[in-house]
Order: sequence, then C-alpha cells, then structure tokens
Amino acid sequence: MARLGRIASHSKKAEVNRAKTHLRHAADIKTWDPTTLPNWLTEQAYREKVQPRLAGVTVPTISRALGISGPYATDIRAGARRPHPRHWRVLAQLVGASPDR
Repeated sequence: MARLGRIASHSKKAEVNRAKTHLRHAADIKTWDPTTLPNWLTEQAYREKVQPRLAGVTVPTISRALGISGPYATDIRAGARRPHPRHWRVLAQLVGASPDR
C-alpha cells in the first residue's frame, strides 16, 4: 500500500498540482504588502498571542482559512512551523487575538 501511495504522489497529475500550488503561493508572497499587517502583529506578538491559541482551532479550519495543506496546517498549529507573515492576520482573527488580548 505504501508503495502505491508513493507512486501516486509522484504521478504527472500530482506533480502538476504541486507546481500550480507552488506558483500560486509564490505569487501571493510577491504581491503581499507588509504594510497591511497591523503594527501590533509582530513576530513576537504572533508567538505569544496567536500561536499558543491555535491549539483550540481545528486543522481543517486553519487549512481552509489559509488555503494550505492539512499537513502544513498541522505543523502551524503545533508550532513546528511559523507561517509566512501574510497569514498572521487571518490566524489572529481565528483565535480572537488583538493588541490588548
């Protein structure tokens, strides 16, 4: 079974889908304007106010809100990976974080 999964994950269709996703994310990063991020939402604020509260948000909710894969959402929720700052505002909204909370 594992062998079949590996074969399927390297199919032409899977590679095309990965390439499309990669291009979409690269374009999003290129067009993102850092000045749209609230002044209070710094890396420190993300680590202290947002990331710890993500444990109360389901992985599918994070995945849908950010347009990312389930495994990547799992890593973000667990704190194993820090998402790009363009995602911080959405995550802060999901957990109800604000400058005073």
